[in-house]
Amino acid sequence: GATAGAENRNVTAGSSNILCTGGVGGTRLGAMTINSANNVTEVAGLTTASLVQSAGTGTTLLTGAVNTNTAAGVQLTTNNITQNGTLTTTGNGVVTFTNAGSLTISAAGDLFLDGAFTQNGTGAVSTAGDISTTNDNISFLRAVTLTGPVALSAGNGNITFSTTLDGASSLTANSVGTTTFNGVVGGITPLSALTTDAGGSTSVNGGLIRTTGSQTYGDALTLSTPTTLAAS
Repeated sequence: GATAGAENRNVTAGSSNILCTGGVGGTRLGAMTINSANNVTEVAGLTTASLVQSAGTGTTLLTGAVNTNTAAGVQLTTNNITQNGTLTTTGNGVVTFTNAGSLTISAAGDLFLDGAFTQNGTGAVSTAGDISTTNDNISFLRAVTLTGPVALSAGNGNITFSTTLDGASSLTANSVGTTTFNGVVGGITPLSALTTDAGGSTSVNGGLIRTTGSQTYGDALTLSTPTTLAAS
């Protein structure tokens, strides 16, 4: 149900589920900590100092708008994570998704962050959501598939894809820092287009970037290995 007030919330559900059916934090809550749970479902919005999940065995689903205002931001460690609503952090708030299973970010699940975005779980990523940070890094540790057009904006921060990137959609990577593709891009499914902005640099280390549309590099391009840039 709906709750309000600045008190911290600390929940241990074990193998049970947590369901938030009303707007949580009409007046901003303090820190919300989930020590363990199976499924965690939020459907109507969450306004809190921070949201930290330490363990989970099911799916954490964020459907309403989530807003935090401390450096802890949103840190979720669980099996599957689905981000369907907007996520906004202030106060240098980070977002860290540690997904053992899938991480899914929908087109409506844009992230507006005052801290870094980190995906560091063992599971793959499917995303159609934009991510913008205030001069902080954006990094994906595992394979990423674009399911819709995606724009990543890191300001002075870096953008890093540590492994493969696929999907029949466009990627726009805006960074005055370094944008790095460590794996093959478009090896399974070519991107529709790839664009990097002016300023900073782009480092390609996977040997192949394949798109069905244009590739536009507005910044300095470094190839660390013999590389094919294929646009057809």
